[in-house]
Amino acid sequence: MKKLKLILPIMAFIFAIALSFAFNNVINNADYWYEVAPGNRVPIDVDCPGTLNDCKVQFINENGDPISPEYTVFPTESGGTPLKTNSLDPILIVQ
Repeated sequence: MKKLKLILPIMAFIFAIALSFAFNNVINNADYWYEVAPGNRVPIDVDCPGTLNDCKVQFINENGDPISPEYTVFPTESGGTPLKTNSLDPILIVQ
């Protein structure tokens, strides 16, 4: 019984350390990119369905007031042809 009282806390400590290494925090799981300035793109995860207009995003506050200009969404970090959507309005993202 004395050995069990010693071994269990040690095993719990080792298990806790092992679990801390088990999780992988993915920094970038975004599918698309928006352009903040020419050549400067930031990852974003949005859905742009359609084929008519350029897909755009705009950040708003909790009151619905815009806090950024409209940004064009691209399929890759290097740019290319902007993603298309059927909507004329930007996708609003609350920040």
